[in-house]
Parts: sequence; C-alpha cells; structure tokens
Amino acid sequence: MYQRAAEYPKAVNLPLQFIDTIYGKKLSARVTVPADENGQPIPGQFPVILTQSAYNTNLMSLLLGKVPGNLLLGVTDSFIVRRGYVQVAVDAYGTGASSGGWDLLGPNEQAAYSDAAQWAKTQPWSNGKLGVAGVSYMAITSLFTSQLRPDLVDAAFVSLPMGDAMRGTVGIGGMLNGLFMSRWLQLTHFTSTQNVPTSLLNPKHMQHLISATDEHVAQMRSYFLPLINQALDGEAHL
Repeated sequence: MYQRAAEYPKAVNLPLQFIDTIYGKKLSARVTVPADENGQPIPGQFPVILTQSAYNTNLMSLLLGKVPGNLLLGVTDSFIVRRGYVQVAVDAYGTGASSGGWDLLGPNEQAAYSDAAQWAKTQPWSNGKLGVAGVSYMAITSLFTSQLRPDLVDAAFVSLPMGDAMRGTVGIGGMLNGLFMSRWLQLTHFTSTQNVPTSLLNPKHMQHLISATDEHVAQMRSYFLPLINQALDGEAHL
C-alpha cells in the first residue's frame, strides 16, 4: 500500500489562539504546524486543513493527540502535518474554549464558520489554500462552511455527515428519538464544559475560559434542557 513519506521530522502546536467573530465572541483555535527535529516550527507557508468541532478539541487532543490519524475528529494529527500541512482545529461557537452559547448548528454557529475559514486562510503560515475536513458533526460543519464560503474553501473531505437530520437522527420512523438526543446533548455539553485542563495549560487565558464555561452552562439551562422537555412532552411547534 502506498504511503507518502513525511517531509518534516515533527509537528508542534502553536500557543492557543482566538478568532474574533462578527458577534463579538471568540473562537478557540489550536494550530499545528510542521517542525524540525528540535520541535521548532518550520518557517514558510503551507496548505491549511480546518476542522470545526462541538466536542472540545483541546480536551480531545489531550486524550487522543498521541494517536495519529485523528484529523477528522479535530484532534492533533502529526501524521498529516509532517507531510506538509497546517492543521487548524476550532471549537464551534459556544463550545469548548470558544465563548458564546451553543445553538446546535444554528445561525450564530454557522456565521462563525465563515469567520474561522477567513482567519485560517489569511494567517502568515497559510499559502492561501484551504481545505475543510471532518467526520460526523465535524463533517456537517465542513459542508456548511463550504456552502457558505465557496470563495474560501478549495477542498472538502467529509465522512458520515447527516443526509436528513429528522429522518436519520431526530425522528426515526416518525417518532422522536428522545433517548439518543437527550444523551447526545448531555455528553456534548459535558465535554464542552471541561475546560480546566486547557486553563491549566494556558493560564493567561484562564479568565476567558472560565467565562466561556459559564456561558455554556447558562445556555444548557436556558435553552437545551427546556428544548428536550418540550420535545418529550410532544409540543406541537417541535
């Protein structure tokens, strides 16, 4: 089986960065670049691969970052970076280390996809070529980004996105899939609020991370828990 040889000895994460959005909130961006044998970033410009996730990319990278091949999850992937790419993993609006309230692929989140793509394409380490990639939720964010900003996205690699959210996930067989939706929302919010490890590794951003976590918790109480209860009660507007 053909496997492209690595062009660079190592990959290294740059310091945690934040992207300004049109709504005034900030998106967390973890950037991984090719590095030399000493772990120093290689000067130059490279094509960029952007993944946007609701599952706390910084936390997932701490847990899985030593395992290569997890690019589609938004986890640091030294395999692809050592072959001449920059990887950008962004926490979706209202999740993880990003501020705001998560609205589940809603207008705020979708608007922020454009902000992330514009930022990634125009950074000093970018050669102007931008690809989006992801699996499942991250595939959906990639497709939305491609649809919203075809002028920015040069390529998309997506795996297992939803084709029909209502028939395939939310309302299978015409009935509310209450068990999956409630458990999935619970798990997603849980990972989204686990920002203590990121705070300890990035103490200068601790106040931002505390505020962002508070916003995530408030959104869960004011939006998602009532939404689940309304769906389970069979309210007509849902």
